[in-house]
Amino acid sequence: MTETPTQTNPDRIECKATKDPIVRLFILAAMLIGFGLYCFMTREGTYTAPGKDLNKFLSWAMGEYGPFVCIPPGVLVAMAAFLAARKRLVADAQGIGFAGGEKIAWSAITAVDAGLLQSKGLLFIHATGQAKPLRLCDWKLTDFKPMVAFLEAHLPAGVTVKTK
Repeated sequence: MTETPTQTNPDRIECKATKDPIVRLFILAAMLIGFGLYCFMTREGTYTAPGKDLNKFLSWAMGEYGPFVCIPPGVLVAMAAFLAARKRLVADAQGIGFAGGEKIAWSAITAVDAGLLQSKGLLFIHATGQAKPLRLCDWKLTDFKPMVAFLEAHLPAGVTVKTK
C-alpha cells in the first residue's frame, strides 16, 4: 500500500463515484429501452398459422413480447445507474464506509488485503462483525490514492496488511 497522497493531513476524505461505470450503465439502459420501444412501434397485427413462416412469427413475437422483455430491465438498469452516481465513500476520524450505510470503525478493522491494489486497483477491508469485506475499487471511486493514504494513517496497531 504505497500510494502517495495528494493532500496533506486531511481530516475527512470523500470519494465520489467515477463517471465511466455510470455512463456504461446508462448506455445499456438506453439500448434496452430503445429496443423495447422499437419492438413496440414496429409490431404487426395478429399472427395466424404458427409454424409456417418463421420470419413472420419472430416479427410478431418481438412486437408482442419485446417491449415487456426489454423496457422493464432497461428501467431497472437506469435506476441502478442513478443510485451508483449518488454513491460516496466517506473516511473520517470515526471510520470508513459508504454514506448512508454502516461505517466501519477504525478499531474494528482486523486486516487489509492490498494484494490486488497495484495490478487491479482493488482493496479489501476486513472487520469484526462484517460477513463480507468492504471492497474498494479505484475504477469506481474518485480520490482513491488520498483515501488509501488516509486509511494507512488511521489503521490501528496490529492490523495485518496483506500486500501479496
